[in-house]
Amino acid sequence: MRMWKRAIAVAMAVGVCLHTPAQVLATTKAETVQEINTDAENTNNEVTNTMTAIKAMSVSKKAAQNKRYIGKFKVYAYSGGGITASGARTRANRTVAVDPRVIPLGTKIMVNGKVYVAEDTGGAIKGNTLDIYMPSESACRQWGVRTCKVYILG
Repeated sequence: MRMWKRAIAVAMAVGVCLHTPAQVLATTKAETVQEINTDAENTNNEVTNTMTAIKAMSVSKKAAQNKRYIGKFKVYAYSGGGITASGARTRANRTVAVDPRVIPLGTKIMVNGKVYVAEDTGGAIKGNTLDIYMPSESACRQWGVRTCKVYILG
């Protein structure tokens, strides 16, 4: 019995794992089943994400077909985040500050082919002026000031 304990101690010191064939088979089966379940779950998540993206694209394509041109706007960018005038949190690629007399809050608009939601207002936003929320100051500087055609979707 002592030799068996010594063999185990030596094997553990060397880093060799002593298993009986039944233990190896059980471990291998469990790992394989877990890998298969993980792969299936990842595939399901990818399919769900793809379907969500396709639905979002089809919704925006339908909305884009029902767009109404409202004019050229001077478009700025802002960052800093926080709570908007409509009560929502600012989100990049979604939030736009507008003059509510020109574009009502909650309206979906298209600027340069991208869809935004009018969720915020600002003291400097008067008339045909927009302020798009961006995630960083460097993105705002890169955007600069542009004149863009703006469409209301719906």
